[in-house]
Amino acid sequence: MEQDLQISFRDLRRSARIEESIRAKVAKLEKRHGPFGRCEVMVEPSSKRQTKGDLFHVRIYMAVPGGEIVVGRDPAKAQDHEDVTVAVRDAFEAAGRQLQAYSERQRPDSKRRGSTS
Repeated sequence: MEQDLQISFRDLRRSARIEESIRAKVAKLEKRHGPFGRCEVMVEPSSKRQTKGDLFHVRIYMAVPGGEIVVGRDPAKAQDHEDVTVAVRDAFEAAGRQLQAYSERQRPDSKRRGSTS
């Protein structure tokens, strides 16, 4: 997966610690849900706030067989995203939930909710 992972920081200094955290989270998703194609992660501060520090916005794009998973955590709805590690964690948790739903839809033997057959 390493060659298909792109990590970028917009209006923010690169952080080896955050990059390593992202790499570990991508590896964990692949171990749990199987390999996927290209993965792009972008970390950026949201617009400047007058009273407190920046909130961080994390976007994740993953190419999966037959589709894509896109996660964009809205920092305005999560005040704890003043900590970039929390913003990254929350974005990858959302990506994991989307991958789980995607893999359940891909299984031919899975029944849809509400199905009586």
